[in-house]
Amino acid sequence: MTAAENLFELISLDKEIVIDACDGSQTLADATTLFVATDSVVKKCRFNKIRPTGPTSVDIYKIPEKGSLAGASIIDYFENDLDKLCLTQNQIRSFCEKSAAKWIKGDKFEFFFLFKIGGRIHAAHVATYTSGLRVFAYSMDFVIAWFDRGNRGLVVPKLL
Repeated sequence: MTAAENLFELISLDKEIVIDACDGSQTLADATTLFVATDSVVKKCRFNKIRPTGPTSVDIYKIPEKGSLAGASIIDYFENDLDKLCLTQNQIRSFCEKSAAKWIKGDKFEFFFLFKIGGRIHAAHVATYTSGLRVFAYSMDFVIAWFDRGNRGLVVPKLL
């Protein structure tokens, strides 16, 4: 069993989580009332509008409390076409507006989503803080390490 096989645990199980249809016009950078802070990568992709999407079922995978997350681990675990694991910025925003609160336990929770900027896959990192949600974006060669006991989840479209 590889390290990636031990990394993710499906926590949404038999729960049906559906992101509503999106018209593709909303980006993460435009969500100034939803996110109290965004990084420069997110701000640069405000003009990266995308196609409309229908309702999309998603799964949430728990990420270990201590450790790290690397883009390569996501690729290794899912052994799938990464395009199929991507959501649009509009879908990520919709999830954060309507579904995220149901999964937040305690005052710290972090969600990771795969999405595209200019045809390249990135990871959106949405974190809860006492001041509100913050969103950051990383290219797929990222490695994020943490040492605290936060709750973290990877949100991807349901593959089956």
